[in-house]
Amino acid sequence: MKICIIVPSFPPTLGGAEVGAYELSKKLSEDNEVIVLTKSKKNARKIENFGRMKVMRIFPNVKSYMLSFFILGFLYSLFYLKKIKPDICNIHYIIPYGLGSLIACKLMEIPTVLTIVGWDIYDPLVKPRMFYRPCIRYCLKIADRVVSVSNFIKKKAQEIWYNRMDIKVIPYGIDINKFRPRQRREMTNKYKLGDTKVILAVQRLHARKRVSVLIKSLSFLKRKFEKFTLLVVGDGPDKENLMELTKKLRLEEKIVYCGKVEQRELPSYYKSADIFALHTLHEGLGIVILEAMSSGLPVVTTKAGGTEDLVENGKNGFLVSKNDPKKMGTKILYLLKNPRIRKRMGKMSRKIAEEKYSWEMVTDKYKELFNSLVE
Repeated sequence: MKICIIVPSFPPTLGGAEVGAYELSKKLSEDNEVIVLTKSKKNARKIENFGRMKVMRIFPNVKSYMLSFFILGFLYSLFYLKKIKPDICNIHYIIPYGLGSLIACKLMEIPTVLTIVGWDIYDPLVKPRMFYRPCIRYCLKIADRVVSVSNFIKKKAQEIWYNRMDIKVIPYGIDINKFRPRQRREMTNKYKLGDTKVILAVQRLHARKRVSVLIKSLSFLKRKFEKFTLLVVGDGPDKENLMELTKKLRLEEKIVYCGKVEQRELPSYYKSADIFALHTLHEGLGIVILEAMSSGLPVVTTKAGGTEDLVENGKNGFLVSKNDPKKMGTKILYLLKNPRIRKRMGKMSRKIAEEKYSWEMVTDKYKELFNSLVE
């Protein structure tokens, strides 16, 4: 089968959705021909081949979302789809190229699967522009099949936009062989961690994530438990503010800002951790939580949409209210003081990742869906 995947951004751009689309494309290409159409990126090749997966960075990088939303999405999709002639097209995100790509596919009678991921369906901090609203409804209506990465996004799509009852939930997966429970603490020497307990946070440092709440929780934690270190992996516009907050709270010896880390190095950080902590206001799913679970870590995170699909409260971690540093600190403290429970929850995280989120299982669900439309 020849599969075309259309996605706004793709590695080397890194984010949860980008990693998810890449891993899905790579796995599908093991027994299918896969062509990925994505946005052009400075210093990245326009066309790259990875075995049976071809990446074509063809959509221009323009500032006008209204222009790219339909006109460019339609014109570029139509031109390249005529050349590619795929059997099926899987479009990730409605904004910015979804509408144009869907209409191009309809004109060419190519079956379509629309994957809805997150912020284009629901964002607690941003209201969609008036122009987008009828377009989002229309896309949800005309796609042959709609897939949501979480139950939360499915519910929001039905409540806010279009009550399509056959939306299928297929989450992004995780490479359970790449992210495995630790055999050794590989970052211990690099960051001189000694025998301290390690709390790991992997996320973009952006005000919308409110990493500041996690930082504030450590002030409470420090008074109750002395030997811990927080490793913060990631970069972003809020980094300087967070570092200032760290100084203000006198937590310099407790927090290490590791900066942006290459994807291939991430497993080493998870292997060095005892607990994974994530404060966020909203997640479509939460790829970093899946990475932590696969690595055998208990998770403390907020009730923030897709996170509730992954963390079973009291089973493989804890879900806490947003913007509540004391509650987050209390749950982290509980895990630090109870090693048996911490290890039990970590084992449960790994078990859930293996049983529900391996890329083999996720890819099989997509293949089944594709085959039902192509046959």
